[in-house]
Amino acid sequence: MRRDRLRRAMSEIVRLGFEHRQALSEFFSKIDRPEITVNFKPHDLTPGRAEELCRYRGADEYRVAVEDGRILAYGMLRGWDEGYETPSLGLCVRPGDDRRGVGSAMMEHLIAAAKARGSSRVILKVKRANAAAVAFYRRFGFELTDLDPENWRGTLALAKDAPDLSLILPAIDEAANLAVLVPRLREVFAPEKAALEILVIDWRSTDKTAALAESLGCRVAAQTAPGYAQAIRDGIALASGDFVVVMDADQSHAPEDVLRLYQNRHKADIVINSRYAPGGGSDTSWWRGALSRLLNALYRRVLDLPYREISGGFRIYRREVLRRIRLTSRFYEVQEEMLILAHQLGFSAVEIPYRYRERGQGASKARVLEYGANLLWALAKFKAESERRASSRSPATGLFAAASALFLLSCAVSTWSIARNFEGGVAQEFCHYGEIGRNILEGRGYRTGLAYPSTLAYLDAHAIPFRGDAPVIDRFPLFAYLLAGAERLGGANDVSILMVSVVLLGLFAAATFAVGCRFFSPWSAAAAGLFVALDPSFQRGFVLWSYPDFCFALLVLASIALIADGLDDPKTPGWRWAAAGAFAGLAWLTRSNLKLWLPLFLGIFWLPPLRGQAFRRAALFVGAMAVVSLPAIAYNLRWFKTLDSPGVTNWLPQYVVMEGLPGAAYRLFDPWSILRDHFPALMRKFWSLLLLHLKGFPTFWQMHLLFPMAIVGFFQPMPLKARRFIVLALAMLAVQMLVFSTLRYEALGAKVGGRYFLWFAPAAFLLAAHGAAALSSRFALRWLAPAFAALNLAFFAFHLGTPQGARADPRGLNVPQWPELAAAARAAGESGLVATNIPGQVVWYARRPALFLPQEPSDFEAIDRRHPIAAILLSRLRIGELPVLPFWARLARDPRALEEFGKDHGFRVVEDFGGAVVLERAARAGLR
Repeated sequence: MRRDRLRRAMSEIVRLGFEHRQALSEFFSKIDRPEITVNFKPHDLTPGRAEELCRYRGADEYRVAVEDGRILAYGMLRGWDEGYETPSLGLCVRPGDDRRGVGSAMMEHLIAAAKARGSSRVILKVKRANAAAVAFYRRFGFELTDLDPENWRGTLALAKDAPDLSLILPAIDEAANLAVLVPRLREVFAPEKAALEILVIDWRSTDKTAALAESLGCRVAAQTAPGYAQAIRDGIALASGDFVVVMDADQSHAPEDVLRLYQNRHKADIVINSRYAPGGGSDTSWWRGALSRLLNALYRRVLDLPYREISGGFRIYRREVLRRIRLTSRFYEVQEEMLILAHQLGFSAVEIPYRYRERGQGASKARVLEYGANLLWALAKFKAESERRASSRSPATGLFAAASALFLLSCAVSTWSIARNFEGGVAQEFCHYGEIGRNILEGRGYRTGLAYPSTLAYLDAHAIPFRGDAPVIDRFPLFAYLLAGAERLGGANDVSILMVSVVLLGLFAAATFAVGCRFFSPWSAAAAGLFVALDPSFQRGFVLWSYPDFCFALLVLASIALIADGLDDPKTPGWRWAAAGAFAGLAWLTRSNLKLWLPLFLGIFWLPPLRGQAFRRAALFVGAMAVVSLPAIAYNLRWFKTLDSPGVTNWLPQYVVMEGLPGAAYRLFDPWSILRDHFPALMRKFWSLLLLHLKGFPTFWQMHLLFPMAIVGFFQPMPLKARRFIVLALAMLAVQMLVFSTLRYEALGAKVGGRYFLWFAPAAFLLAAHGAAALSSRFALRWLAPAFAALNLAFFAFHLGTPQGARADPRGLNVPQWPELAAAARAAGESGLVATNIPGQVVWYARRPALFLPQEPSDFEAIDRRHPIAAILLSRLRIGELPVLPFWARLARDPRALEEFGKDHGFRVVEDFGGAVVLERAARAGLR
């Protein structure tokens, strides 16, 4: 007995589960040594195999002894899955812990589990040279016979001296009640001459429950994990009687009622003591009785069960019934689950009348309202599981259906948001990418008619002509080609552009769910997918503006998920690394900041677990990335003589060399000279923008409520692969934030922001969902995680439903209807260049080449000399960004100054539309 207590104090032996993935992988790494595997290697000892075992839900048994999160011993009973009646036993103890009795405890546990499953014997194989193991097995009664020259075959016959009835009594501080109940049970059953086995499953009692029960002749076992359902599972695993009753230890179940169950045991596979059978009743308060009747009626109706008493667990089972069912519940709903599963397996049940009494002594451990809420939650779970079993869908099909549902939900919300809020292409990138896609579709190739002053400076310096269009410097090719494909299908219009963003956001939500299922739990995955699908920043901002960031985020997510998933498995096939590299290459074709992470990606391959394969992995990754990127590299080399687009460092001079927009300056900036000559100013900019990034990040994508829980989630236990995925994403976030602090900080408004960091949203949302689920499990508050998700979704729904704000045009016109665009097209002629502060709208809707207005009038004059400007469109609307163009803002406010500027530069005002003014060349006006 003293030894049993020592074993219980050292470790808990539990069924292997999903939560043990990281610990089992670590255990396998400890025993994967030649001196151990020569005697014990029942399967591969890789992290991938560990994850498969933790996901396993078949008939075989896998158990682990756990102490402080470490696995001390690993045991198995295998063969049932293959149809054998006799299981094969195997166990291994962690090196260094083999003198603590853990192996003996695991052996006893496995033997008891085999008995509980009805096995008449167990077998094993042991090396003849393994003297310690041979002695260990003989001590437990294994008979060793010849198997082959190297191995013994061990056989242990399981004695059939089973009791007639096993009584399972979960107990927490029930010493006073057990002192009355156990002697009374023996007294009542004495006339029956039935052999009783009374199992007391004790959960950390402080009133000497275990000692008292042992003194009364009970078999006592320490509950292996918290939760009422775990006590039931532990009892079932240990019960050896032909029949089994689960009863309360608080005297609410009278021994006489147990006897009546036993006397009726042959009427069916399960006999139910029913309060609602004719002649039954309950001595509880009316409101508890009403709640019980309501819950039973709900279960009966929803699950189509033929029983009146479903929530009461006072039943007698044939042991075969309990051997066949697989319980997954954690709390009191296990009582319902036992009956539901038995019914689904075709076992018979009858009800006999019974009157429920209040407990004897002490306070009840059940809280009625929480108990009722748990049963309602369990009802939904049982209904879903019932429907899943009734269908022939595989788990993969179910995951695909869930991902498809998220995709469709996201697309539906996007369509609603577009119908409610879209005013046309108010974002420069919306129009610019649309125009590039149209040029591709019309056969002009990857070229654009939109130029910034800095773009013209580069083209002029490198003798690249700009005659209405030129090679693209300021955008990225993959998204432009996607839009070209959409425009081929739906025409060169706003709807085609919008549909690409709608589909990409839907795929982003579905991909978040898929990655969450791979690394976290299905609940966390579903919650994070919903957060993405319903995020107001995405649906009311980025979808309407058609930024390329959804495409970039989707590709980055795929790449880092593949890296994190295969990093610790030496058998990861090469195509996985090539696929990760291909996704990274496609991401680089969508946004060039992917190159910031290349050193990080390559460095990961040299991490200690699999350093020997680093070169092969890196070669596959870089090779695939290079192949995918080759067309863009060739394009850049042809036009710009560089591997990357020359426009990626355009923001470096801002706040260092100049205050305004660098793109609005007709000059070139050398990054190296800025670093050399203006380093102190660059560092001041860096610290200023870094603080803005750190301050703004918690509110990106309106994750005000999610961000604190994401921090909680990071510090909760999680599977090894999930931890690697999160750490990799955080490292990438840190690198990007540090580099971007030397370039720019973009604030798009109180409700939108962080588009350059959008790829990190799945990691943040998954962390938040994981944090809520972990807290819910830790404190046994099943409502916590759903309540947290519901609160965030309500917050998102509120912001989705609030008004969008002032329209871009006070006249109420959508962008394609703006008369100033048509006027600018007429003023410029067939192919004249329009200088404007809304160049995207001019190239997309007016179909004229456009120049973003230079910040300085001297730059305007210099450009006009080399690239004659045919018309000027000066918009006073918000989208024209006049605050960053102070010279043009003054002209927009002062008609007299505008007229004088026109005279000095050969322009005249064609028409003032209030929201905009159009000027044309005086010479062209004379021709008219």
